[in-house]
Amino acid sequence: DWGLQGLGHRYAHQLSGGQLQRMAWIRASIHKPALILADEPTSHLDRNSALHFHERVRACARSGCTVLISTHDQELADLCDEVYTLTARGLVHVS
Repeated sequence: DWGLQGLGHRYAHQLSGGQLQRMAWIRASIHKPALILADEPTSHLDRNSALHFHERVRACARSGCTVLISTHDQELADLCDEVYTLTARGLVHVS
């Protein structure tokens, strides 16, 4: 449950940042694409929603979807199979 029930009649400008991020993930993942690109997908989420998002990313990856994430969220990065850090010298493979 993402807490979006009853919001289908609202316009995007009437939703919070977290609601918009949750809706974006649903739209991106609903058709089970091969690749999802996510830029700071947890930046406007509260702790519980972020944990729910982490679970959804792992489930998506287990089903064969590649999820490429740009994030400052260390907990989310720790869940990833591979982590790269962008530094002044370029891209560095971390794990």
